Amino acid sequence: MRVQAPKRDAQTKQDYSVIEALMTASDVDHPSAFSKALEFLLTSLNVMRIDAANARLRLIAPVIRKHGIEYERGKFQVVSLREMLY
Repeated sequence: MRVQAPKRDAQTKQDYSVIEALMTASDVDHPSAFSKALEFLLTSLNVMRIDAANARLRLIAPVIRKHGIEYERGKFQVVSLREMLY
C-alpha cells in the first residue's frame, strides 16, 4: 500500500540519506542528529497524511459531483426551516 505520492519519493530518499549520513558519522552530535531525524519523520508523516486525504478526496469526487448539489439544497432547507421556526 502506498501512502506517499510517487512524486515525493526522490525528495524523501534524498532527505533520508542526509539524516542517515548524520546518524552514521564518526563525530555525530547525537542530540542534534536525533532532533533532525525526528523532524524528518514528523514532516514526512504530515505530508503522507495530506497525500492520503487528497487520494480519498479524488476517490469520492465523482460522488460529490453527482450528489453534492442535492445534498446542499437539502441541508439549506433544513437550516432555513429551523431559522424560520425561531
